[in-house]
Order: sequence, then structure tokens, then C-alpha cells
Amino acid sequence: MKKRFFSVLYMFLITLFFTSVVSAVKLFNEERIETNQRVKLQRIILKVLGMPGEKGASDLDVVQTFETRVKRVEVKGKDIYLGYEKDGKTIRGYAFPVGGPGFWGPIFGMVAVDPKASKILGIAFYRHSETPGLGARMTEDWFT
Repeated sequence: MKKRFFSVLYMFLITLFFTSVVSAVKLFNEERIETNQRVKLQRIILKVLGMPGEKGASDLDVVQTFETRVKRVEVKGKDIYLGYEKDGKTIRGYAFPVGGPGFWGPIFGMVAVDPKASKILGIAFYRHSETPGLGARMTEDWFT
């Protein structure tokens, strides 16, 4: 009985230790995680609008391009991103988030249309739970 108690206590303490380590790492890196997620979303918005900000661009370039050429507006509680040409006056297109059910879980993406909403400029998916090598390939460049 005593041996079983120490085994359970040992497993509990090991679990508590590693859970604490993982939690501390997450808390320590929380700001960096949020920044990376924000830059990833900005990169996707620029991509669907057909603007510079592709994989080769640095995060700083992506943020600068996004801040100068994209404006976020809220319409009926939803975020819409207005993309502007280099002149800063002419609207290039509108980007908005889309989502729906996938096979294993929800799929979230971003779609951009031209100012007349008659042509799709781009589409990209950024969050899903699909099978690697099958449905998850929708995030690859050739798919979009």
C-alpha cells in the first residue's frame, strides 16, 4: 500500500512539474506568440489582396506594408480589411474572414474581392484541423 502511494505521489509531482514548466514557457512567450499570430494574419491579408508581403518579406516589412496600405473597418461586428493601391487613395479590394465546417473541424480563411465585388482577388486558409497530406494541403501556395 505504501509503495503504491509513493508511486502515485511521484507521478503527481512529475506531472505537476512538467505542467508548470510548459505553463511558464507559454506565459513567458505569450507576447511573442500574439505578435507572430498578428503578423501571420497580416501576411495572409496582404497575400489575398495581391500586395507585397509574401514569404520572402521580413516581418517588419509586412507590418509596415499592412499599416500603410490596409485599413480595418468593422461592419455589423465583422472585420473588413480595405486594401489600397500604392497611392493610398484607390481601393484595391476588400478582404474578409470566412469559415465553415471541415471534415475534422472548422476551417478559417480569408477572401479578397475587387472594389466592385465582381472578382475574387485571392483566398487563403490559415486555421484548420484537416489531415496532413490531404485536406491540410489547402494551406499550400499551389492550392490558392
